[in-house]
Amino acid sequence: MTVKPMMSPDSLPLWQGYEQHEIKVPHCTACGHNHLPPSPVCPLCFSDALEWITASGRGKLSTWVVVQRKYFEDFDPPYVVAQIELEEGPRLTAAMDMADIDRIKIGMAVEADYRTAPNGMILPIFRPATLIAE
Repeated sequence: MTVKPMMSPDSLPLWQGYEQHEIKVPHCTACGHNHLPPSPVCPLCFSDALEWITASGRGKLSTWVVVQRKYFEDFDPPYVVAQIELEEGPRLTAAMDMADIDRIKIGMAVEADYRTAPNGMILPIFRPATLIAE
């Protein structure tokens, strides 16, 4: 059975952005706060005056873990799950490239690349920023 995340009206632009190799982030036009996960109102000021912005895809690694156990049929372990603090402010949970596991360090600059997951979805996968240009 192929597992895909639930897509709500609030999160649909995020998933559509991934298909275009972009990270979309809700931006509150009332207070200027960018946030993830998507929600119908700003988590700071509770305004519903939200618009979607395109994030740079760059950030820094906040934390990471190597998943050793099979939780999803389509994703074979080991794989790295990381939390990325995007340049625009919010944190995004995403994969890190296993090929870079020996280079992963908390606080390092990272940049999004994109891959098609076994379930057919296009998802961001982060790598050390210096390796994207190589």
